[in-house]
Amino acid sequence: MTLQQGIKTYLESRTDITTVVGNRIFPLIAPQDTTYPYIVFQKISTNQQHDLGGSAGFNRARMQFNCWSKTYLEAAEISEKIRLNMDGFGSAFMGDVFVQSCLNLDDDDELEEDSETQELTSYGVRSDYQYWYSVALPTF
Repeated sequence: MTLQQGIKTYLESRTDITTVVGNRIFPLIAPQDTTYPYIVFQKISTNQQHDLGGSAGFNRARMQFNCWSKTYLEAAEISEKIRLNMDGFGSAFMGDVFVQSCLNLDDDDELEEDSETQELTSYGVRSDYQYWYSVALPTF
């Protein structure tokens, strides 16, 4: 299981989040015409950790969560629910992925406009998290 699969499994198990977004939690991109509110998450970067013998068996990844809604306050509420479930999470599994540490790095706000009319269509809150997590060692 990848870190992305583990995160999706974990978020879908959190009823305080699914009460608001249902099953609308998507990796990388939401399908067109998805009903608001929803969450999109993506990997920004992964740093492979090594020692003199090769892979150290854990990685550090920066993941980004975008919470979208028709109102700013609801997008902020969803982002806060993610923070309460993720920031400080560690020494536990997300799905089948052992997460050693998860820390909130930063947050900011976004607006989405209709490209033709320039009308505001939705509000977003974006949060970045750093994950330290275990990975399988390569076999040769």
